[in-house]
Amino acid sequence: IDFIFANIKKSRNPFCVEFGYNTDKIFKNNNGNCTKLIIDHNWEYRLFDCNNENESINLYKYYLTSKNICNIFKKHNVPLDVDYISIDVDSIDLWLFEALLKEYKAKLFSVEHNCNYPIERAITKIEIFKDHEGDRLYGASLKALNLVAEKYGYTLIWVVEELDAFFIRNDLIEKELE
Repeated sequence: IDFIFANIKKSRNPFCVEFGYNTDKIFKNNNGNCTKLIIDHNWEYRLFDCNNENESINLYKYYLTSKNICNIFKKHNVPLDVDYISIDVDSIDLWLFEALLKEYKAKLFSVEHNCNYPIERAITKIEIFKDHEGDRLYGASLKALNLVAEKYGYTLIWVVEELDAFFIRNDLIEKELE
């Protein structure tokens, strides 16, 4: 994430959003994708989770759906051209991703993918939020996420093998000289 933002122009006041942020504290060694940006680089931020809330750290409790996510972002003053959005809900990640892509033009998205699904198959669960039950059937395949990203003008640039896929907005990628 640091490397990406060292190589693309970020906003004057960088802003990041993360959901599900599965703790009610911000501390140096937690696993949140936005934590380092918040602590080390002083980015403005909003955090969302379905179980945790702590307004003193901008963490708000919501069950996000494709129908309510954009309104919740607006309510919490998330800029339309936000720098970074991290999606990790172990469930309807693809549906939340697509809903955001229709209105928000983040420079960078990271979306959890399910590495148990075959890489050549576009697979996702139906759009019903359900807490992850610890089985291997959750979220979306990398191919399904990539198809949605390409449809809205994003390119897959990095994959953390058993975790997240990172997508950058196409206009931020330097074109090779011919």
